[in-house]
Amino acid sequence: MNAKVKYRVLSLSSTWRTKPRSSTEEYSSYSDSLDTETRSLRKIDAKSIVLSPFKFWPDAWRDLCRDFKNLRWRRGLSWYGVGIWYIGLLMILGVICTVTLSDPYNACQPDDSFQLKPQTFSFWGSSGFFQVTLATGDLTFTQAKVIDVIWDVVAGRGGQALLALISWRIFSQYVAICMETSPVTFKTFRTMFLQEGPSVYSLYTTIRDFCVRLRLRSKTAMVFIITTMIFILAFPTMTSAMTAYSGNVQAFIPDDANNLVQFKGFERVLYIIHDGVRINQTDDFIVIDPEREIRGNYYAAKDPVLAADETYCTNYQWLHLWSCNFVNNITQYAQVYGYGGTIQNTTSLFMNFTLPSPTLNITVFADGPRKQGGPINKYTEDISWKWQNQIYNQTYITQKGSCQTIQTYKWGFSYLQLFIMIVLLELWTTGILCMWVISHIALRTRSDSGANKRGETKAIFELADAMGAQLQTSDYKTDPRFELEHELRQRIRKDLKGGKISYPPPVLLDSEFGFRKTIWAWVKKERWWFGFFWLWAAMASSMWVINFPFAMWCAGPAGGAFFALTIGTTWRSRTFIILVCSVLSMVLSVSLGFYFGMIGPERWY
Repeated sequence: MNAKVKYRVLSLSSTWRTKPRSSTEEYSSYSDSLDTETRSLRKIDAKSIVLSPFKFWPDAWRDLCRDFKNLRWRRGLSWYGVGIWYIGLLMILGVICTVTLSDPYNACQPDDSFQLKPQTFSFWGSSGFFQVTLATGDLTFTQAKVIDVIWDVVAGRGGQALLALISWRIFSQYVAICMETSPVTFKTFRTMFLQEGPSVYSLYTTIRDFCVRLRLRSKTAMVFIITTMIFILAFPTMTSAMTAYSGNVQAFIPDDANNLVQFKGFERVLYIIHDGVRINQTDDFIVIDPEREIRGNYYAAKDPVLAADETYCTNYQWLHLWSCNFVNNITQYAQVYGYGGTIQNTTSLFMNFTLPSPTLNITVFADGPRKQGGPINKYTEDISWKWQNQIYNQTYITQKGSCQTIQTYKWGFSYLQLFIMIVLLELWTTGILCMWVISHIALRTRSDSGANKRGETKAIFELADAMGAQLQTSDYKTDPRFELEHELRQRIRKDLKGGKISYPPPVLLDSEFGFRKTIWAWVKKERWWFGFFWLWAAMASSMWVINFPFAMWCAGPAGGAFFALTIGTTWRSRTFIILVCSVLSMVLSVSLGFYFGMIGPERWY
């Protein structure tokens, strides 16, 4: 690898770790720092660990203290913030993509429609684009309104100001670099250097200048700048449209007298034993789903929806409860003897009862695959619910069921709009980072150029000088300062075609410098550390659903590798950081696992 390229790689990886020096000093000392840092990072002295393990720790601590002493905290914290922001967006996006219904026992779906099978609801339906489908809360109207106003002001207007501030700083850097090779118009220069954010007029002039006048050297950069301006202008509207508050709803069913009854008061019917007196019950004995009895107050507040393919007792046959045993015995009896009591001249056994012929006359209530013993036949009825000894079938419940508002409110997001917003923020962050890296690396190759001396006050003088020089020609004897505003605008628009302003070509410290070459060399140099980081990051992201404590522990080495790459300058300090983060994450994951019962002796049997 070319030595100068190696030097640029080291400069990139230690941009904010070392205190700033002048460009001349930095360039003249690269040969010494190259050998020292390369040996320190790549040559792992196994003897110091195997033969003298105690020597590793003081050396690592000493290296780490030196790294912290030379750390440029302001820029370092900025990098940490960027990393947390970027990874946080990815995690939120992953959670959103895997989200399911928050309450599978609620007949009222997120779009306030009534549905007996909540699991069939899809957040990706276009009908929910302008509806609040991710909402929570039991709020009063005042509380919901205050939350909505605070969101619009803080997230909407505050987010717009923050996006504009960050974007315009990066745009001005990038445009300044481009001006060294190709000029821009007066309007573009003023928009990028003398404004703090976009406006509708500046958006129009930028699109016009990029399309028909003077362009930047990168079409991708021009498209990104224009789309970012549109995104910033639309950001408050988008953040306001994606949130709202609405009334909480509950499921109601009209009874025979047309009185609305809460659906959670209904009980699902599984069987009817028409000759129940033979087993010490009543005739036409109705067997209901015992989940309400088993789960008590938890299930009492839920709707008896069709949330699973089997009953609660079928899924939990180990429950030694009479109600579950009774239901399961009916199922087993029907599997052996069938429904309807059609088998004659056969003695049957039900629980502790020996029944003479015929068999029990049982009717089952099923819905497609929801069978409770035996095939679907003429003794099978449509699945039904009971309310005050009256039975209502699935057709009646589906047609008459509705979701009615109550006196409390919820606040939340439109799922589709939230997903789009997260994707746009992720794309904006990626584009801004790429543009910053390109500008930053390019600026480090300049010893003295206009791009290195940019600033709002200086930009005013530069724009005034350029306009004065181009307007004061031999054809116009009048001093431009004494012309009317509309005359100057007309001359700039028609005669100068928007004008031209540029910076002189820079004096490069390294003529062999190239962005792609430098980035590739840096990644190649740090490939083992990058590989370690992505390995543990992949384990943490893939295991959090299967084993949350283990995933939390995996986040320790991944986070340690990230901090090691940004702080450590030697392999010892980097290893020390990773080990400390691993131990801390292990303690945290084990503590939380024991506290929430996710790990413990009872899990070992």
